[in-house]
Amino acid sequence: MPWSEFPETFRADIESFITRKGPSFDDDLERIVSADDDLLRDEPPPQRKRKVLKEATKENYRNGFRRIASILVNLGRPASRIGALADIVTVDDTIAVIRHLRGRLSKNDGGHISYLAFLMYFAARDHVKLNSQQVDHLEEIWRKVRGEFGKMSRRSFDRLVQFDDEDHKYRMADFSNKLATAARRLQSIDARSIRLMRTAVFVAIGLDTAMRSGNIVSLTLDRHITLHQAKKKWFGEILVPGQEVKNGVEIVSPLQPETVALIREWIADYRPFVLKEKGAACQYLFPNEAGGHLCRTIATESMKDLGGKYAGLDVTPHVMRAYMGKVILDESPDAHAQVQELLGHKSLKTTVSSYAPVRQMQARQRSQRLLMDLRGRK
Repeated sequence: MPWSEFPETFRADIESFITRKGPSFDDDLERIVSADDDLLRDEPPPQRKRKVLKEATKENYRNGFRRIASILVNLGRPASRIGALADIVTVDDTIAVIRHLRGRLSKNDGGHISYLAFLMYFAARDHVKLNSQQVDHLEEIWRKVRGEFGKMSRRSFDRLVQFDDEDHKYRMADFSNKLATAARRLQSIDARSIRLMRTAVFVAIGLDTAMRSGNIVSLTLDRHITLHQAKKKWFGEILVPGQEVKNGVEIVSPLQPETVALIREWIADYRPFVLKEKGAACQYLFPNEAGGHLCRTIATESMKDLGGKYAGLDVTPHVMRAYMGKVILDESPDAHAQVQELLGHKSLKTTVSSYAPVRQMQARQRSQRLLMDLRGRK
């Protein structure tokens, strides 16, 4: 729901929370996870000084609380009664939000469920100041739904397995071309062709850069994307500063000629129909009609819907990143350092842990091929 549906005091209270003194959400989460990894430590982990939150992190907090409030309104709570975080951060509200998300997402833990559960626990403890019994209950709820850190979820792994089939692997590589062709065949610029071409460009950029969906939808023409012509050929690069990336690692990537051509076609023929009266004032590559940028939810849903319809694939932006890592590891099973660089993981341990199930399957498939070769010698 838009912010305008809620009392102004609600957003003001959120701003007070995310600009308060003390450890950040990310610092606190890291501290708790580190403590879980060493339950026998003799001393509590050292207190961390407050980091300056990246704007992207602040926006994640805002959108997280806005989604919590929107879910509660969807469940019957009048928006006019949500004037502060204290109005949505309770044990009963947390349980209601988790149940709603479980039904909508068809999963029980991890991902956004874990994120919102921890956000409510964190706010209840450090801002709303619920009593210790309620805070402990909220922490217990979060721990039950948080999933495993640093590991690929079962759902993502199941989606990744589809790319063991070489035909499926090719379909993913050619997905953006398939969508662009479908958009052109409509021979008109309307909602359907715009959605097809927008998703084609989104996927092409994702495959070229392995960027997270939040960074892709936030790309601007004046700051992040460079297109230039040399010797009658067009070239393109993307640069996203570290402060705009989830883990602070700068993204620098060239773009394939096919991707550059799609971006130019999108800008010339389709993007103006989205902007309408907003005109050149908006610099987002993927604008919405209000002059902001395309939201990740719409980008994800479009990719899932069109992936099934046009390529027979079950894909999301997150799985697309995992697919890129798998492509490299299928070719070079020990190339985890290269995958680390591609995906922007700060630690090689994260990469190795994330792809542990993939590596296990690769090892077994390799042993099976060796056995078949041995049997074939007789």
